[in-house]
Amino acid sequence: MIKKLTNNQKLVIGIFVILAIGFFALNNPFAAGDPVRICEGDCNTFPNLIDCNPCQSGETPVNCEVHPDQQSVTNPWSSVSSYCSYVLRPVPTWNKQCDCKPDCVSEDEKRCYNGDVYWYDDCGDREDKYEDCDNGCSNGECEDEEPDCERPSDCGSNSFGDNYCFGGNVVKDFTQYFCNSNECSDTTTKSPVQTCTSGCSNGECTGVCMPSCNGKQCGDNGCGGSCGTCQTGKSCTASGLCEGGGCTPVIVGKECGDDGCGGSVGTCDEGFTCSNNQCIDGGNNAILYVAISALAIGGLLLLVKGRGKLVRKRK
Repeated sequence: MIKKLTNNQKLVIGIFVILAIGFFALNNPFAAGDPVRICEGDCNTFPNLIDCNPCQSGETPVNCEVHPDQQSVTNPWSSVSSYCSYVLRPVPTWNKQCDCKPDCVSEDEKRCYNGDVYWYDDCGDREDKYEDCDNGCSNGECEDEEPDCERPSDCGSNSFGDNYCFGGNVVKDFTQYFCNSNECSDTTTKSPVQTCTSGCSNGECTGVCMPSCNGKQCGDNGCGGSCGTCQTGKSCTASGLCEGGGCTPVIVGKECGDDGCGGSVGTCDEGFTCSNNQCIDGGNNAILYVAISALAIGGLLLLVKGRGKLVRKRK
């Protein structure tokens, strides 16, 4: 005879059922979220070993589990092939239960991640990087960059490059920097260095004579010019050196003119000319000398004549 349950017993059983249902709901992966769909198959039927997709077009299966048909196990299989290859499977038939998630729209919005900008789909999954940010990221955009410059010197120093050949002549590049609207820019123009008459090679005109005076004191420079002259008494050798010095200058008794070794004894004062190494009156001084001499002689004659008259009176 079956006894009737008391009210307390009924209460305890009710509480147990509610707790069991709650526990199953909390631990059931299909209890919430996307709709659960099921497809079935048989391990003995070859085509069904391939697998099945319970989701509709435009949906993606996720969180799939494989159970024995008409049963629910605590540790379900992850795929149909793993279930069918299990020797101790309870039944050959199976059912596959999956969450069917709507397909996501790619590149739906841009968000910041690790200081750079990335694409995200409409499901919130991160996709490819959109942009590298040098100054950080905010609200899905790179932060503004610091201005490149405030003045041309912030961009670089104007400068000339090396000589090179262009159009048969020698030129070099001139680079000039500018700062416009806080952004740097530069221009490079060709600056002429030398116009060549016989062509250009390796940044130099060809067919041009280059003087050579290395180690020379005198003589030809190889281009029709001179490397210098020697001092008086020395002569230039074939190697371009000044040697010698055997000539002794003669200056005794001389006032001007040549010293006998190519040098000079000296020059005469203004109004005098050099003749035979002596300075003589050159003209104006001679007239003055004659006039002075005449006056002196006339004065002397007057003095002598006056003295004669004085002697006669005394007699």
